[in-house]
Amino acid sequence: MSFTRGDLYDGYWKNNAPWGQGVYTSPSGFSYNGQWQNGKMHGPGRLAAPNERLYDGDFDMGNKDGEGRMDYGNGDWYIGQWKNDKVLYNLGDRLDPSLSLSLSLSLSLLLARSLAGSVVRFLQRHGYGVFYSRTEGIYEGFWANDSKEGYGKQRYATGNIYEGNWKRGYYHGRGTFVSCHGGMQSYDGQWESGKLNGKGTVVFSTGARFDGNFKEDQAHGVGVQTSINSVNFEGKWTDGQKEGRCTIAIGPSKHTSNVKGNVMEEGERSFLVSPELPLFYCDL
Repeated sequence: MSFTRGDLYDGYWKNNAPWGQGVYTSPSGFSYNGQWQNGKMHGPGRLAAPNERLYDGDFDMGNKDGEGRMDYGNGDWYIGQWKNDKVLYNLGDRLDPSLSLSLSLSLSLLLARSLAGSVVRFLQRHGYGVFYSRTEGIYEGFWANDSKEGYGKQRYATGNIYEGNWKRGYYHGRGTFVSCHGGMQSYDGQWESGKLNGKGTVVFSTGARFDGNFKEDQAHGVGVQTSINSVNFEGKWTDGQKEGRCTIAIGPSKHTSNVKGNVMEEGERSFLVSPELPLFYCDL
Protein backbone atom coordinates (compact mmCIF):
# COMPACT_ATOMS: atom_id res chain seq x y z
CA MET A 1 0.00 0.00 0.00
CA SER A 2 1.30 3.48 -0.89
CA PHE A 3 0.32 6.90 0.43
CA THR A 4 0.28 10.43 -0.95
CA ARG A 5 3.63 11.41 0.58
CA GLY A 6 5.41 8.34 -0.78
CA ASP A 7 5.25 6.09 2.29
CA LEU A 8 4.95 2.39 1.50
CA TYR A 9 3.71 -0.59 3.47
CA ASP A 10 3.79 -4.18 2.20
CA GLY A 11 2.52 -6.77 4.60
CA TYR A 12 -0.35 -8.18 6.64
CA TRP A 13 -3.25 -6.27 8.18
CA LYS A 14 -5.71 -6.87 10.97
CA ASN A 15 -8.32 -4.54 12.43
CA ASN A 16 -7.32 -1.91 9.86
CA ALA A 17 -3.71 -1.81 11.14
CA PRO A 18 -0.38 -3.52 10.31
CA TRP A 19 -0.38 -6.93 12.06
CA GLY A 20 2.07 -9.75 11.40
CA GLN A 21 4.99 -9.62 8.97
CA GLY A 22 5.36 -6.36 7.07
CA VAL A 23 7.79 -3.89 5.51
CA TYR A 24 7.45 -0.13 5.92
CA THR A 25 9.55 2.49 4.09
CA SER A 26 9.39 6.27 4.03
CA PRO A 27 10.79 8.68 1.39
CA SER A 28 13.17 10.10 4.02
CA GLY A 29 15.01 6.76 4.28
CA PHE A 30 13.42 5.27 7.37
CA SER A 31 12.47 1.59 7.02
CA TYR A 32 11.30 -1.32 9.15
CA ASN A 33 11.11 -4.98 8.19
CA GLY A 34 9.64 -7.30 10.78
CA GLN A 35 6.68 -8.16 12.93
CA TRP A 36 3.80 -5.82 13.79
CA GLN A 37 0.95 -5.86 16.26
CA ASN A 38 -1.90 -3.37 16.22
CA GLY A 39 0.13 -0.96 14.07
CA LYS A 40 3.27 -1.09 16.23
CA MET A 41 6.62 -2.83 15.81
CA HIS A 42 6.35 -5.98 17.92
CA GLY A 43 8.58 -9.06 17.85
CA PRO A 44 11.78 -9.55 15.85
CA GLY A 45 12.54 -6.83 13.31
CA ARG A 46 15.13 -4.75 11.50
CA LEU A 47 14.96 -0.96 11.78
CA ALA A 48 17.05 1.34 9.58
CA ALA A 49 17.37 5.13 9.85
CA PRO A 50 18.46 7.61 7.15
CA ASN A 51 21.80 8.24 8.90
CA GLU A 52 22.80 4.57 8.34
CA ARG A 53 21.94 3.58 11.91
CA LEU A 54 20.61 0.05 12.01
CA TYR A 55 18.92 -1.93 14.78
CA ASP A 56 18.31 -5.66 14.40
CA GLY A 57 16.56 -7.32 17.31
CA ASP A 58 13.46 -7.50 19.49
CA PHE A 59 10.62 -5.00 19.81
CA ASP A 60 7.77 -4.71 22.27
CA MET A 61 4.86 -2.52 21.16
CA GLY A 62 7.07 0.02 19.41
CA ASN A 63 9.99 -0.15 21.84
CA LYS A 64 13.37 -1.83 21.49
CA ASP A 65 12.98 -4.37 24.27
CA GLY A 66 14.95 -7.61 24.64
CA GLU A 67 18.05 -8.67 22.71
CA GLY A 68 19.40 -6.72 19.75
CA ARG A 69 22.32 -5.26 17.86
CA MET A 70 22.73 -1.57 17.08
CA ASP A 71 25.11 -0.31 14.37
CA TYR A 72 25.61 3.44 14.62
CA GLY A 73 26.73 4.09 11.04
CA ASN A 74 30.24 5.26 12.01
CA GLY A 75 31.84 1.92 12.90
CA ASP A 76 30.52 1.87 16.48
CA TRP A 77 28.18 -0.92 17.58
CA TYR A 78 26.34 -2.36 20.57
CA ILE A 79 25.15 -5.93 21.15
CA GLY A 80 23.06 -6.70 24.17
CA GLN A 81 19.88 -5.99 26.06
CA TRP A 82 17.37 -3.15 25.68
CA LYS A 83 14.35 -2.14 27.72
CA ASN A 84 11.39 0.13 26.99
CA ASP A 85 13.21 2.16 24.36
CA LYS A 86 10.92 3.99 22.00
CA VAL A 87 12.25 3.72 18.45
CA LEU A 88 11.48 7.09 17.03
CA TYR A 89 13.06 7.73 13.66
CA ASN A 90 16.31 9.67 13.22
CA LEU A 91 18.66 10.58 16.07
CA GLY A 92 18.69 14.33 16.62
CA ASP A 93 16.13 15.02 13.89
CA ARG A 94 12.57 16.15 14.36
CA LEU A 95 9.48 14.41 13.14
CA ASP A 96 7.54 16.65 10.81
CA PRO A 97 3.97 17.08 12.14
CA SER A 98 2.76 17.42 8.56
CA LEU A 99 3.74 13.80 7.90
CA SER A 100 0.52 12.55 9.50
CA LEU A 101 -1.27 10.65 6.75
CA SER A 102 -4.80 9.63 6.10
CA LEU A 103 -6.05 6.17 7.01
CA SER A 104 -4.80 4.24 10.01
CA LEU A 105 -1.31 3.67 8.58
CA SER A 106 0.64 6.89 9.12
CA LEU A 107 3.86 8.01 10.76
CA SER A 108 1.77 9.06 13.72
CA LEU A 109 0.53 5.48 14.02
CA LEU A 110 3.86 3.82 13.25
CA LEU A 111 6.00 5.91 15.57
CA ALA A 112 4.09 7.90 18.20
CA ARG A 113 1.31 10.38 17.51
CA SER A 114 2.02 12.53 20.56
CA LEU A 115 5.73 12.91 19.73
CA ALA A 116 5.37 14.32 16.20
CA GLY A 117 7.57 17.43 16.05
CA SER A 118 9.66 16.55 19.11
CA VAL A 119 13.34 15.61 19.38
CA VAL A 120 13.69 11.84 19.69
CA ARG A 121 16.43 9.29 20.43
CA PHE A 122 17.45 6.10 18.73
CA LEU A 123 19.16 4.35 21.63
CA GLN A 124 18.48 3.10 25.14
CA ARG A 125 20.85 0.36 26.31
CA HIS A 126 19.66 -1.46 29.42
CA GLY A 127 20.93 -4.73 30.93
CA TYR A 128 24.04 -6.61 29.86
CA GLY A 129 25.79 -5.68 26.61
CA VAL A 130 28.98 -4.99 24.68
CA PHE A 131 29.61 -1.55 23.15
CA TYR A 132 32.44 -0.85 20.71
CA SER A 133 33.56 2.68 19.85
CA ARG A 134 36.40 3.60 17.50
CA THR A 135 37.42 6.47 19.78
CA GLU A 136 36.62 5.02 23.23
CA GLY A 137 37.47 1.33 22.81
CA ILE A 138 35.23 -1.49 23.99
CA TYR A 139 33.02 -1.85 27.06
CA GLU A 140 31.56 -5.13 28.29
CA GLY A 141 29.17 -5.04 31.20
CA PHE A 142 25.89 -3.74 32.53
CA TRP A 143 23.81 -0.71 31.54
CA ALA A 144 20.83 1.18 32.96
CA ASN A 145 18.91 3.81 31.02
CA ASP A 146 21.67 4.05 28.40
CA SER A 147 24.47 4.61 30.98
CA LYS A 148 27.10 2.19 32.26
CA GLU A 149 25.72 0.95 35.55
CA GLY A 150 26.88 -1.93 37.73
CA TYR A 151 29.88 -4.13 36.99
CA GLY A 152 31.78 -3.73 33.73
CA LYS A 153 35.15 -3.65 32.00
CA GLN A 154 36.31 -0.82 29.72
CA ARG A 155 39.30 -1.31 27.43
CA TYR A 156 40.14 2.14 26.12
CA ALA A 157 41.56 2.79 22.66
CA THR A 158 44.65 4.24 24.41
CA GLY A 159 45.37 0.86 26.04
CA ASN A 160 44.17 1.89 29.51
CA ILE A 161 41.78 -0.50 31.29
CA TYR A 162 39.17 -0.02 33.99
CA GLU A 163 37.35 -2.96 35.58
CA GLY A 164 34.88 -2.56 38.40
CA ASN A 165 31.66 -0.82 39.34
CA TRP A 166 29.97 2.06 37.51
CA LYS A 167 27.17 4.48 38.28
CA ARG A 168 25.57 6.74 35.65
CA GLY A 169 28.55 6.27 33.36
CA TYR A 170 31.24 7.02 35.98
CA TYR A 171 33.62 4.81 37.95
CA HIS A 172 31.81 4.37 41.25
CA GLY A 173 32.45 1.89 44.04
CA ARG A 174 35.27 -0.65 43.96
CA GLY A 175 37.37 -0.75 40.78
CA THR A 176 40.83 -1.13 39.27
CA PHE A 177 42.34 1.24 36.72
CA VAL A 178 45.51 0.29 34.83
CA SER A 179 47.30 2.99 32.85
CA CYS A 180 49.71 2.56 29.95
CA HIS A 181 50.87 6.16 30.18
CA GLY A 182 52.14 8.65 32.74
CA GLY A 183 53.42 8.18 36.27
CA MET A 184 50.52 6.23 37.75
CA GLN A 185 50.62 2.62 36.62
CA SER A 186 47.54 1.37 38.48
CA TYR A 187 44.94 2.20 41.10
CA ASP A 188 42.89 -0.38 43.00
CA GLY A 189 40.30 0.89 45.42
CA GLN A 190 37.23 3.02 45.90
CA TRP A 191 35.80 5.54 43.41
CA GLU A 192 33.05 8.11 43.55
CA SER A 193 31.63 9.78 40.42
CA GLY A 194 34.79 9.01 38.44
CA LYS A 195 37.28 10.19 41.07
CA LEU A 196 39.49 8.45 43.64
CA ASN A 197 37.51 8.57 46.88
CA GLY A 198 38.00 6.26 49.83
CA LYS A 199 40.63 3.64 50.52
CA GLY A 200 42.93 2.46 47.74
CA THR A 201 46.40 1.66 46.45
CA VAL A 202 48.34 3.51 43.76
CA VAL A 203 51.36 1.86 42.13
CA PHE A 204 53.65 4.14 40.12
CA SER A 205 55.64 3.26 37.03
CA THR A 206 58.84 3.77 39.10
CA GLY A 207 57.78 0.95 41.46
CA ALA A 208 56.84 3.33 44.28
CA ARG A 209 53.36 2.99 45.80
CA PHE A 210 50.87 4.67 48.07
CA ASP A 211 48.39 2.83 50.31
CA GLY A 212 45.81 4.93 52.05
CA ASN A 213 42.81 7.19 51.73
CA PHE A 214 41.80 9.53 48.93
CA LYS A 215 39.42 12.41 48.41
CA GLU A 216 38.67 14.02 45.04
CA ASP A 217 41.70 12.35 43.37
CA GLN A 218 44.06 13.48 46.15
CA ALA A 219 45.70 11.59 49.02
CA HIS A 220 43.63 12.60 52.03
CA GLY A 221 43.76 11.01 55.47
CA VAL A 222 46.04 8.28 56.78
CA GLY A 223 48.41 6.59 54.34
CA VAL A 224 51.77 4.95 53.70
CA GLN A 225 54.05 5.97 50.83
CA THR A 226 56.81 3.54 49.87
CA SER A 227 59.67 4.44 47.53
CA ILE A 228 61.66 2.08 45.31
CA ASN A 229 64.51 2.02 47.86
CA SER A 230 62.20 0.88 50.70
CA VAL A 231 61.88 4.28 52.36
CA ASN A 232 58.46 4.45 53.99
CA PHE A 233 56.55 7.56 54.93
CA GLU A 234 53.59 6.91 57.23
CA GLY A 235 51.31 9.71 58.32
CA LYS A 236 48.43 11.94 57.27
CA TRP A 237 47.67 13.82 54.07
CA THR A 238 45.40 16.81 53.47
CA ASP A 239 44.39 17.50 49.86
CA GLY A 240 47.50 15.74 48.57
CA GLN A 241 49.89 17.40 51.04
CA LYS A 242 51.64 15.68 53.95
CA GLU A 243 50.49 17.24 57.22
CA GLY A 244 51.07 16.59 60.95
CA ARG A 245 53.09 14.02 62.83
CA CYS A 246 54.57 11.26 60.70
CA THR A 247 56.95 8.30 60.83
CA ILE A 248 59.73 7.83 58.29
CA ALA A 249 61.42 4.45 58.02
CA ILE A 250 64.74 4.09 56.21
CA GLY A 251 65.69 0.45 56.34
CA PRO A 252 65.60 -0.66 60.00
CA SER A 253 65.68 2.94 61.30
CA LYS A 254 62.53 4.87 62.14
CA HIS A 255 62.18 8.58 62.77
CA THR A 256 59.27 10.79 63.70
CA SER A 257 58.75 14.35 62.60
CA ASN A 258 56.21 17.08 61.96
CA VAL A 259 55.40 17.89 58.36
CA LYS A 260 53.34 20.70 56.86
CA GLY A 261 52.68 21.17 53.17
CA ASN A 262 55.11 18.34 52.30
CA VAL A 263 57.93 20.20 54.16
CA MET A 264 59.49 18.91 57.38
CA GLU A 265 59.86 21.34 60.25
CA GLU A 266 63.25 22.99 60.88
CA GLY A 267 65.71 20.99 62.95
CA GLU A 268 64.18 17.64 61.98
CA ARG A 269 65.87 16.93 58.64
CA SER A 270 69.36 15.78 59.66
CA PHE A 271 68.65 12.09 59.02
CA LEU A 272 67.63 12.72 55.37
CA VAL A 273 71.15 12.36 54.01
CA SER A 274 70.11 11.23 50.53
CA PRO A 275 68.64 14.11 48.49
CA GLU A 276 67.29 11.78 45.77
CA LEU A 277 64.84 9.96 48.03
CA PRO A 278 61.64 10.01 45.93
CA LEU A 279 59.03 10.09 48.68
CA PHE A 280 57.92 13.61 49.48
CA TYR A 281 55.24 14.11 46.86
CA CYS A 282 52.50 11.75 45.82
CA ASP A 283 51.46 12.82 42.32
CA LEU A 284 48.20 11.00 41.55
